[in-house]
Amino acid sequence: IINNTDEIEKFRCGLLLQGEDSITEYYSEVKRCNDVVKLCKDHLKNVFINELAPENKNSVLIKFGYKSSS
Repeated sequence: IINNTDEIEKFRCGLLLQGEDSITEYYSEVKRCNDVVKLCKDHLKNVFINELAPENKNSVLIKFGYKSSS
């Protein structure tokens, strides 16, 4: 379980951005935060996709057949 309250708060507010992390690293961070926050599966998916770096968002949407919620 994550001890970084700041990361969890950013996650709750939709401000935990991918930044320089790889997609895999970012997903792992989102998943760790969600282990504390416990969003439903669909909400977690939307948070993950919406906070991806723009250059990665489209490829993830296409690869996994997701529809953007924005």
